[in-house]
Amino acid sequence: MNHRPQLSRKATILFSVLACVVAMNLILSNSYTRKDIFLNNDGSPNDHTIHIDVIADKEEEPMHLHPAAETTEFSMSDHNVTLTASSTNATTTFKHYDGVVIVTKVLWQKDVKILLRHLCMLSHAYNDRMHYDIVVFTTLPWDQNNIKTLQDMVSPAKLTVALESPPLEEQMAAMPDEEREFLRTRCGLKLPNETLSYTNWCTEPGYKTKTTYSSLGYSWQAEFRAYHIWTHEALKDYKYMMWFDSE
Repeated sequence: MNHRPQLSRKATILFSVLACVVAMNLILSNSYTRKDIFLNNDGSPNDHTIHIDVIADKEEEPMHLHPAAETTEFSMSDHNVTLTASSTNATTTFKHYDGVVIVTKVLWQKDVKILLRHLCMLSHAYNDRMHYDIVVFTTLPWDQNNIKTLQDMVSPAKLTVALESPPLEEQMAAMPDEEREFLRTRCGLKLPNETLSYTNWCTEPGYKTKTTYSSLGYSWQAEFRAYHIWTHEALKDYKYMMWFDSE
């Protein structure tokens, strides 16, 4: 005679409770809207409301604005950006620590629009109280006008755009011939006069898929964050680092 295994009473109760929890989460997730995030119970915008409207080739649907929000406009050579955000209110408290720096990294100044979004949210949600210094590491140099745009955004906090390393040409010149040729081969350079750049696709032999993560620039930022950042001159005066990805 075959006997089916029977669940104990405790196991039955446990599975029933888990099923109820899953069902309640599904119900709540379906009824949770952006209104619950940005509006108070009376329908007025709450203090976490933030609006970033990027004027570029493609217009984006705006979020709800706080009535008392302040607007700052920046004009750059290749695009205009309008940023609007409400500051944190007096009910939010943060403890200030000495020797703290906020750090992020980009490849070049073409990432300035991403940084404006990033720093706008960070400043108005937190750093408008702390005024911690900010260091933006960049692989390729910036124009002074774009640096000033970021500095105006986060003022009165201090912002520095720091070159993370010597130019790629200098780094390659300092390599032994064997390492230099190894890198050129991995990055697909076949002719002696071809120039290597951070946008080159570099990968393992036989790996055919091309992605953003295969670029030399992405590989370099991983090495920089894992090793070189800890001895960089731009961070020598700080005890603590808060790292944020630029996105």
